[in-house]
Amino acid sequence: MTVESNLWHIGETKAPLPPLVPGAPIIGNGLSLAKEPVRFLTGLHEKYGPIFRIRVFNQIITVMAGLEVNKFAAQEGKHVFTNRDVFIDLVNALGTSKNMENLEGAEHKFFRSTAHKGYSRATMAASMPHVVDVISDFLAAKEIGMSFDVFPTFQRLISLELGRIAAGLKADDAIDDLQLFMRYLMNVFLAGTWPRFVLKFPSYIRAKNKAHEFARDIVEKHQNHPADETRPRNLIDDFLQAHAEHPELMPMHAVHAAALGPFLAGQDTVAGTSAFMLYAIISNPEIYARVQAEVDVLFANGLPAATDFRNAEVLHNTAIETMRRYPVAPFMPQHVSQNFEYGGYRIEKGQPIYVAQSLTHFLPEFFEDPFTFNIDRPKPKAQTFAPFGVGPHTCIGAGMGELQIMVHIAALLHQAKYEMTPRYYTLKTKTLPPAPAHFRLKIIEKRTQ
Repeated sequence: MTVESNLWHIGETKAPLPPLVPGAPIIGNGLSLAKEPVRFLTGLHEKYGPIFRIRVFNQIITVMAGLEVNKFAAQEGKHVFTNRDVFIDLVNALGTSKNMENLEGAEHKFFRSTAHKGYSRATMAASMPHVVDVISDFLAAKEIGMSFDVFPTFQRLISLELGRIAAGLKADDAIDDLQLFMRYLMNVFLAGTWPRFVLKFPSYIRAKNKAHEFARDIVEKHQNHPADETRPRNLIDDFLQAHAEHPELMPMHAVHAAALGPFLAGQDTVAGTSAFMLYAIISNPEIYARVQAEVDVLFANGLPAATDFRNAEVLHNTAIETMRRYPVAPFMPQHVSQNFEYGGYRIEKGQPIYVAQSLTHFLPEFFEDPFTFNIDRPKPKAQTFAPFGVGPHTCIGAGMGELQIMVHIAALLHQAKYEMTPRYYTLKTKTLPPAPAHFRLKIIEKRTQ
């Protein structure tokens, strides 16, 4: 197949390879990428343009970024990029060979359509009381004057919330094993920061076995107690129906793996974004006052409706600006599925590639003073705001995640007042996964009983 435009051409080409960024001996550009990936890639984009190559140890990775790249990935990504090689080992560790993350084409579309309702904004809207209940239980166990490390606390709370939202189950007793299992999967199979021999550690084997046992138990409970007037239908019911109707496309091992999705999917992304958002609020007295005033109105007559959050302009703008300024998935690691040319350079089949879709967040032609947190920005230009990815593998839970973040933060602010500890903490970030590091809050007042 050959497809062409002024910027790109899909098919064989004799164009040169993209420029290779100089790096340090042995590690190449790995340290710079790990330390501050957004600033590092933004600087390279300014110097080299929308396409260049970096070296991370012995691996050469092509990086593409910019508005036209986002448009290209959205339109043609399904023809030239694949997730299969990036995620296959992680998916195998989940006990299956079929998952939204590693499938492409018709199979990917089938899995995505099966999961669509379970990960939708509407599902989150119907489940808002679950989020508030998780926050209430957490704060009830805390006394005034107690402090907590925000990101790891949020990882646990978000996982508990998502379990109740998407699977209709409490996972309090299993959450530690699920979190540990996820840590291994991310660090070994995606980030590559842990060597594979750690998969022989007893702690990993135990966490993996517990996670698989938990998944089988969840699915069995759904089979034995189908959705009815006493139990709302949820994500697992949808996957079980797909298995019943198309067992060759949706084998039972894929249903079991999908059952773990709600507990694993958001514990880094939604938790990281929520932690960054709370830092942005607490560290800025003006924003704190504006958001708090809006939250008080939201909860004035009890639990708000989802439509009320649509009209919560300050809270919504703060969430959007958080996702712009602190993207927790600044690029999408993939592989090239067929040769193509872009911007006068050739990209070869089989090569690893990062589509840095969120780099547009930091280009001053789209966002004035881009590294400043500003909740009063105008609405962004189409495809310049891309925190959830671009193309067929755009995050399926984008709508759910955005609303969950708003409800999660609103519930926290409604029920208590906080201050940073130390009081004048300045943001430090970790990159794997992206989140505030050592960001602690002290509860200084309980606002509800």
